[in-house]
Amino acid sequence: MLEAAESRAGISWLLPEKASTVRNQRTREYDPLSMCPVSRRKLRLQELRALALSPNNTSASGAVPPPALPTALSPNAATLPSAAPPASAASPAATPLDPSALQAESQRGRNASPTRTALEMLFSEVDADGSGSLSADELLHMFTQLGETGLDVEAITQIIREVDLNGDGEIQLEELQKLLDAPAIPPAEAAPHLALNFDVNQTVLMIDSAIGGDASAILNMVLSNTSWGRVHPAPPTPEGAVEGGPEEPVWELAGTSPSVQAPAPDLCTYAQHIMGLTETQGVTDVAEVKRRKKRRRAALQGFTAPGAPGEALAKHIMELSQALRLPQDVIDNADPKVLERLGLAGGTAVLLPSFLHMLRELRKQRRSFSVCFRTFGQDLPKIENEYNALCEGIHPLFSQEGVVKLDGSEPDGMPDMRLRLGSSDGSGTWIRDTVGNLSLVLGTLCQPPITEVDSSALEDFYLGVGNNPMAVAPTSPQNQPRPQQAVEVVHGAAEAAQHLHRLLTTPGAGRTLGLRDYYPGWEATGCSAQGGKPLLLERERTDCLQIFFDDHIMAHDAHIVDVRLASDPSSPPLPIAATLGVHLVRAEPLESIRNINFFLEAIAQAETNWRRAYSCRAKLASALMHKAAMIANNTGHEQSFNVTQRGSPGPTKKYVPHAETELVMLASSANTFEANEPWGHINRGEPSTLPPLIPRNGAGMGI
Repeated sequence: MLEAAESRAGISWLLPEKASTVRNQRTREYDPLSMCPVSRRKLRLQELRALALSPNNTSASGAVPPPALPTALSPNAATLPSAAPPASAASPAATPLDPSALQAESQRGRNASPTRTALEMLFSEVDADGSGSLSADELLHMFTQLGETGLDVEAITQIIREVDLNGDGEIQLEELQKLLDAPAIPPAEAAPHLALNFDVNQTVLMIDSAIGGDASAILNMVLSNTSWGRVHPAPPTPEGAVEGGPEEPVWELAGTSPSVQAPAPDLCTYAQHIMGLTETQGVTDVAEVKRRKKRRRAALQGFTAPGAPGEALAKHIMELSQALRLPQDVIDNADPKVLERLGLAGGTAVLLPSFLHMLRELRKQRRSFSVCFRTFGQDLPKIENEYNALCEGIHPLFSQEGVVKLDGSEPDGMPDMRLRLGSSDGSGTWIRDTVGNLSLVLGTLCQPPITEVDSSALEDFYLGVGNNPMAVAPTSPQNQPRPQQAVEVVHGAAEAAQHLHRLLTTPGAGRTLGLRDYYPGWEATGCSAQGGKPLLLERERTDCLQIFFDDHIMAHDAHIVDVRLASDPSSPPLPIAATLGVHLVRAEPLESIRNINFFLEAIAQAETNWRRAYSCRAKLASALMHKAAMIANNTGHEQSFNVTQRGSPGPTKKYVPHAETELVMLASSANTFEANEPWGHINRGEPSTLPPLIPRNGAGMGI
């Protein structure tokens, strides 16, 4: 081991000037909007599960031999076949997941480091005040001074954000070690299998009867959350004023075109403004909740009406409405009975044309992919016929174009992608019990009440025939009978991940699955991400990319999707900064209606981001491991560490947490459509447990 003085001389270039003084002078920060203290706690080790494991740790000890580091951490074209075999549509089925093996690999990755001692020395030198953690600014300075990564400040900052779960930018030694466990870079010549998860309402299905509004009302809601304006402070409250009078702040439109991002940071959408005025969080009076919700719906659904704040945008309602209309020649040439069977008799698209177009294009590209519909409600039977018509090549919308089939009938061996809700491997439901344990039930969409979701009660509920076959599932508004068909109950998230691996994430084995998510479990967590729709990521793989589209995903908060590693599902959900734009994509109704390529472009961008993330992490790990190895071999002297940097005034760039990025600052913090119960009765005025509205500027948020 190097002497302390020699070690400090060799690594002093890493230190921001007076780092200890800066840290000790920190004062408590307060959110300027809520006046609540901002948490400065350090990250816990389990908050680091966001980072992938290295598939190159193959020695008995779990360590990568130093000579193999360049290949393992940054494989080139010559070494890629051994580092990560290319995937293709014709690839054989992948080996089934073994939960215990995944856990063992996860633990092995945590313990493995060929230069652990050197890493500890490096960490202790940068950790000038001995606090046991590095601030994000210290870490950013250290990484940018490596000088051999080829990464810019923003790329390095994004890597740090991936482990910064609460936004305070504190990194511990074990977390730094995790940064070094970089996975192999996905082969550039091999397209990964796509495991595509789609929410139904307002993601692929725009006209939702549960909301109780017609197409125009729904499109007004879309515009209300993509139209930006300024809120003018309320004047002094006049005596005797009533709600809705001049004492309320006034929202004024600031543009003529809707957009998903604010054109300026001081703007908010009309939906944000109205939701703030009609907040129901903490309101216990049922009549008051009904009144506020009624007012909210009237304001949003009448956004472009004459005299309303969005009147100038009325033409966009017509444009969006036209985009959802079936072409007249399609209506004229189609069999009316077919239109009726597919739910298209009204002449308006049910499944979004952009979604159907995506399916056809992926098939033409011969991409290996799976589709999984995800919904809290009972929307799946509503879309089954139309979706299958597309798969069979008989959808009226594409009758004038070349036939593209996804039903397995073509001689090229592509799989049957039709949705079969009555089959054991075509449908299922998630169940989350009162303490958060997950079960996956395959073969039914029926759900028990939350009082019957522990293991023994769950088995009894799904016995169906023999106990009380006509008993109803209380969560169902239609008094759906208990399932009569055979079902399979899979207990535990790790076991569920193994089943979903077989069904959805195996290259070449594409299919369509309809899963109903468990609303009572989400509601029990206050409608937070940790109780939302599960997405179990097989993140160590480079032959599969899992993506979840949902209109309730927000720039600052996964909100409705619970993203966890399949190898360690008991750990907290991954931070939004580690998943947004790669595994989580917000479905933007404005864009998915008017842009036929919306889903295709989103998938392409997610894949680009996915590859970039692997590459950046591997480059950074390679450079950092090289420096650590130099220290371990007692070669990390001043010349090796470019000590001309020593004495510099410290980092010129400050770490920016995800919550303070432009992406978050310019995004709406409101959802276009409320997070309602699956059959929409909250919209009819009953109390909800919606989370509080978070200010759009994200001040003080912990991600």
